[in-house]
Amino acid sequence: MKPLLTNYACLNKSIRSVPHGFFDAKFSTHHFRLELLSTQITRRMNTSDTLTTISTSLSICGCFIIFVAHVFWKDVRSTSRKILLFITIADLFTAVGYLFGQRLTKTWKYGCEFQSFVTTTSSMISFFWTSCMALYLYAVSIKANSDLGKRIIFVFHCISWPVPLLISLAALLAHKLGNACHSTGTAHWCWIKEDCVSSNKTRTTSQHYGTVAWMLLTGKFWEIISYIVIIVVYARIYMYVRKQRKLVKKFFCLFYTMLSSERF
Repeated sequence: MKPLLTNYACLNKSIRSVPHGFFDAKFSTHHFRLELLSTQITRRMNTSDTLTTISTSLSICGCFIIFVAHVFWKDVRSTSRKILLFITIADLFTAVGYLFGQRLTKTWKYGCEFQSFVTTTSSMISFFWTSCMALYLYAVSIKANSDLGKRIIFVFHCISWPVPLLISLAALLAHKLGNACHSTGTAHWCWIKEDCVSSNKTRTTSQHYGTVAWMLLTGKFWEIISYIVIIVVYARIYMYVRKQRKLVKKFFCLFYTMLSSERF
């Protein structure tokens, strides 16, 4: 008991020896740092809002230009142009979701879930139709079968519209879309939320991998597949076109040689 009283007396003496206003100065400095940090975060968020508004507005303008061209120029209404139109529709919903999502998340309770559902679905639809565009060009150019290209459009419709919608509905019903205490997103748009019960230190490996699995299922997996399909198919088309050019060039050289020999 005596050492405890001695330590308490020493602590009391040390506190009394602190200059007057020391703790007030420390608190003021800490408060100033917090205000400075809050100001910097606010400026960054305002900059992010401005850049998001500019980029999404330009995207929306580009989508409307494609719509106008499709309506007024009948010559461009080919099957490949129709696929491009479907990609444009999906990208339009994505841009609108990003543009108005930053306002919905502040004014509506379920705004983040709604914006996440719209942008997640439209992004996956865009990836699906982009892959379909590559497969269609492969069927038309390399296989040289326009009838096959027209028939597979129906298959593309049966896959590219309902599959992304069902995946987003499953994520929404599983309460995986939105913005919660552990939010996986950027700026003001939302995507996949993590478990709010666990903190960053107590999160288990299964929870972490579950979140990563939902990220892959609702976008990243289909994005990677789309990149692979595009690279492989367009590389194959490029090699085919290059081979055909060589054959045409060889044919013209042979034809010119035969024509020259007949003259002489």
